[in-house]
Amino acid sequence: MNWVFIDLIPWDYDVATPLIRPLGGSQSALCYLATALARRGHQVTTLTATSAPRRINGVNCLSTQSIPRQLFDPPDTLAIVLNGPAEAAAQVRQVARGPVLLWTQHADDQPAIARLRDPACASAWSRIVCISQWQRSRYEQQLGVPAAQ
Repeated sequence: MNWVFIDLIPWDYDVATPLIRPLGGSQSALCYLATALARRGHQVTTLTATSAPRRINGVNCLSTQSIPRQLFDPPDTLAIVLNGPAEAAAQVRQVARGPVLLWTQHADDQPAIARLRDPACASAWSRIVCISQWQRSRYEQQLGVPAAQ
């Protein structure tokens, strides 16, 4: 699999950061998952606001300031956007051919995901990945996100 993780928050970090300084929980989870997938032999890239693009523990850590379109060329590519914003799927779909997932750790009342109330916005995502059953049920009840999504 070719995993491309995208985090649009303007924090300078890469997969080594949680080992040397505090980082948000969502970003730390992304770093640990990316590293674990690379160890299992997957092709993994993180796109963050890193100021020092490099390869770490098998993970290509690149900057969102310069995204090579060919990252999305392999047919087995999954593009995973961390925490949105909800409308980011439209941008990512301009370059991604395969599935585009929203991996969200936001509660249903957070501004970053409020646009998921719009069925067109929600349906732009191939899947919306929640971190708990409670969060999933809130997205269904409060935002109208279909259970199958």
